[in-house]
Amino acid sequence: MQNGILFIYVKNGTLFFALKHPVYKMEFDYKHSLIKNLLSTLPPLREACGDHKIRDIKAFVSRFAPKPKESPRSVPHYRERASGRFDIRCKNERVKREFESLKETIRCSGN
Repeated sequence: MQNGILFIYVKNGTLFFALKHPVYKMEFDYKHSLIKNLLSTLPPLREACGDHKIRDIKAFVSRFAPKPKESPRSVPHYRERASGRFDIRCKNERVKREFESLKETIRCSGN
């Protein structure tokens, strides 16, 4: 939940949580009463927030959430590891031509 909070502020006695994504908002709504109870019962928080007189808490998904960074797209380039040296022991001429073509392609891309 902590990773989903962008910022927090107090306005008119309400503590607002700005969240990154709707999923965090759903989780916040699910745990709303627990969060409210914790904020009202913890003595250090009561002392630190005493001037604000927080009566309610709300959450919203901020439109200022950082956009995920796009990784640059790259075309992987691999060096051909095969040498193209193999015997073709095939009696079918069509299949033999296909293997010859494959053999030539391997030889050309290996250099």
